[in-house]
Amino acid sequence: MRGEPPGPPLALAAEPGSKERQIPSGEKGKILIIGLGNPGRGDDGIGPGLGARLEEDFKTGTEAGCDLAVEVRYQLNVEDALAFSRFDRVVVVDASRVAEPPFEFHPLEPQARVSFSTHALSPQAVLAWCRELYGRSPQVYALAVRGTAWELGEGLSPEAEKNLGLARKFLAGQIQRWIAD
Repeated sequence: MRGEPPGPPLALAAEPGSKERQIPSGEKGKILIIGLGNPGRGDDGIGPGLGARLEEDFKTGTEAGCDLAVEVRYQLNVEDALAFSRFDRVVVVDASRVAEPPFEFHPLEPQARVSFSTHALSPQAVLAWCRELYGRSPQVYALAVRGTAWELGEGLSPEAEKNLGLARKFLAGQIQRWIAD
């Protein structure tokens, strides 16, 4: 699904220097946003960039009616099944070479895959581990933001910056809709 930018972002209370930002409440459900990628590889930094911008959007302390956490990682690992299990909804944000510009947003289903290593896992595999280990199946979504430049070096390409801005507005609106449900 491609989204139109919705209304203004919410606000998220945070402690200075905290890696995980949360709004206490829990009545409407917990939401985890995970930004994946390497900011030292050009547009691969879209996930961490969106995570950082959401932290800015959600830091004023306004009560939003849910628990919201924003985390940033280079990649997903089997240990992330525990993090998934603690939330009702998880959005995994990552850069994509193939997503339709500016971004694609869609739900994910668990998929257990046998592989040589658990060093890096897909969100679907982490969801399968979450179900297997903790008996929980949160709603998990992928937000794939189109990037174009993958060379070594920090900073996003102009196209990635534009796509990230549109994805940021969309995701803030989606969070608002989830809270209103």
